[in-house]
Amino acid sequence: VATLAAGDIFGEMAYFSREKRRNATVVANSDVVLRRISTEDFSKLPTINKIFKRIATRRMENQKE
Repeated sequence: VATLAAGDIFGEMAYFSREKRRNATVVANSDVVLRRISTEDFSKLPTINKIFKRIATRRMENQKE
């Protein structure tokens, strides 16, 4: 369980995990503004792909601990 703040991301692990499945459910406690980053965005913007892959890798490593 985690509390996210402005600028935090979630859902990136589904793009980079072997199973390609999401593994979290998110519930907002207040109104939020979201930005969906599509598979097409990842293809067009390699920098975004690199950043999100780094975040996903870090989270996968933390889950093993």
